[in-house]
Amino acid sequence: MRKPILALVIAATALLAGKTSGDAAQPPEEIVLVFSGTAGTAFSADCTFRTVEGDVPFRIETGIPFRKSFQGFGLKCEIVKQTGHGTLSVEARKGSGSVSKTTTSGTKGRAIISLQ
Repeated sequence: MRKPILALVIAATALLAGKTSGDAAQPPEEIVLVFSGTAGTAFSADCTFRTVEGDVPFRIETGIPFRKSFQGFGLKCEIVKQTGHGTLSVEARKGSGSVSKTTTSGTKGRAIISLQ
């Protein structure tokens, strides 16, 4: 009888920590977020990084080039190009497998990038 209760406690703890059962079964991987394009192009990004601690909000306000890496399960970023000229490319890589890319060259473009 104690085993089902223990399993329930473990599952509830994972849910409260913001983890899904898939996250609990997989170790975190290195996730790399790279902003490239026309040097000096300004942008902002509101990101949520999925880590072992749960969802972690992260705001970026800078110019190209920029690189950020962390250990986690995934991310989602809403990116806004702040300058009216130049190209902004964003690439997110997880481990040696998943890749998500987007590019904008319009004036004050907006993009969303997600990696599971």
